[in-house]
Amino acid sequence: MEKFTKTAQIDTTPLQLIEEDTPKTSKAGKIVALIICLLLSIGIWVYVVETDTTTHSKTYTEIEVTVLNADKKFNISAEKVTVEVTATQSEIADIRREDIVVEIDLMGISAAGEYEVSVKQAYINGGHTVKSVSPKSKLVKVQLTEK
Repeated sequence: MEKFTKTAQIDTTPLQLIEEDTPKTSKAGKIVALIICLLLSIGIWVYVVETDTTTHSKTYTEIEVTVLNADKKFNISAEKVTVEVTATQSEIADIRREDIVVEIDLMGISAAGEYEVSVKQAYINGGHTVKSVSPKSKLVKVQLTEK
């Protein structure tokens, strides 16, 4: 038996023409394209963060308590509280510890001593929601001593 082999020549001229017609990208062009991609990605990220309406929670510890209606004859020592805030991610990023207000009212307390007083209200300057205040009982220990 004889083996037959057939060889054919392939014309590579069209491939050479394609390679020659393809423009070479310069280094400066690559840098410009990279900068454009970077700016677009930052723009998309900002858009997503700013339009995010999903609520997130953040806990702030050691928040000072504001005492209302305290008799001037007392030195007042109130424990610090923990506050959990619920807001969007961009709003939480804007909240500072100084913006959180927790108030207790000492109206009607006229004798020195240690008391557990309910939190009257807790809010954030700017209108964000305070989810919870700890201690969980919302009672704050207050020590009143004569001046």
